[in-house]
Order: sequence, then structure tokens, then C-alpha cells
Amino acid sequence: MRECSGTDTTDAETHLRRQVTQINSAYTWSVRAQQWVEWLSRMSVPQAYQCLIQGKYTQAVALYEQAIEACPAQQSVVPADRPE
Repeated sequence: MRECSGTDTTDAETHLRRQVTQINSAYTWSVRAQQWVEWLSRMSVPQAYQCLIQGKYTQAVALYEQAIEACPAQQSVVPADRPE
């Protein structure tokens, strides 16, 4: 915004509109959920992933929590707050 604070508000408006468009396309529930499903599927916990896709969410959560506790390094690869 500092770069756009001059007398020409068109640049600032264009910049803000691009940001809004990015947020509206990349941060929907379906996009974020898909990122999490992909991350969970890569964790090499086949039993937990099967529970997840079968809708057995409580079991899946417990298994994934066990896997994360067993290998804390997995926590560092959680889907980022921005699209890949």
C-alpha cells in the first residue's frame, strides 16, 4: 500500500482488487480442504487415509495424531496458508 499511496488511487485500487481476487479463488473451503487431503494422503499412514476417505473421521484423526507425535518433523510440512 505504501507504494500506492500517491495521488493516483487507480494503482491502489488495482492492487487491492488483485488481492481480493486471489483470496476469493485460493482460500475457499474446497481449495483448502483439498490441500489438506493431499497433505494427509502423503503422510504414509495408509490406515488413517482409508479411514479419512471412508468418513471415519474420529479414527483418522487419532491415527494421524499418533503419526505426527511419532515423527514431529511431519508438522513442518502442513499445508501453507498460501497456494502452491
